[in-house]
Amino acid sequence: HQTYRLDYRNFKFNFKKMSVSGALFDWDKLLDVSRQVVCKLSSDEVVEKLLAWAKEFDPAFYELLSADEDYAKAVFSIDRDVPKPRKDIAKWDEAKAYCAYFYESLYEENLQWELNISAADAAAALTAYRAVYNENDDRSAWFDRIKGICEGLGFAAETREYKKNPDLYKGSAGDISTVIRIAVTGRKNTPDLCSIMQVLGLETALKRIDRAIEYYKSL
Repeated sequence: HQTYRLDYRNFKFNFKKMSVSGALFDWDKLLDVSRQVVCKLSSDEVVEKLLAWAKEFDPAFYELLSADEDYAKAVFSIDRDVPKPRKDIAKWDEAKAYCAYFYESLYEENLQWELNISAADAAAALTAYRAVYNENDDRSAWFDRIKGICEGLGFAAETREYKKNPDLYKGSAGDISTVIRIAVTGRKNTPDLCSIMQVLGLETALKRIDRAIEYYKSL
């Protein structure tokens, strides 16, 4: 008895040979599988495949990415080489929205998110953080600086302490980090903010924080 192994790549898939009767197509499952695949690609692979797609389907985006491929690779490297990488991208046409805040020509400032703290406290928190921010900090030191300004602002450095005694504080370090995230990216949910600020660069990060400070002061 001899077993033959057939390579599926030798057999082209053809819808014409499929019956439409009782056919099921799970689009959500397909997107989920795609996210699983994309999240495991290296940043080099992501940029290579994204450039190939954009060159054909979004020339303006292609020009933006190809103008500085090293920068693009830095953008797509964030939260990628970690035990649990984010699964933000299922299709390449989602990549532009995903990375928009890294490019001034795509960035749309949005500071009008509902906050858990007052506008005055948001402005004070951003002002205090701006004074201590160091672009050379790693993730741990980055968040330690946020916790370090909490006491002077009336915030709890630890979330558990705030939950234990909410009446003693205006909020927690998490609320301050949320304000910083919104100021820098215009979003409440992003990959690691420390890495984002490092990729953006000191000048851009501080410029956006300054605009946010003025915005919250005006409310």
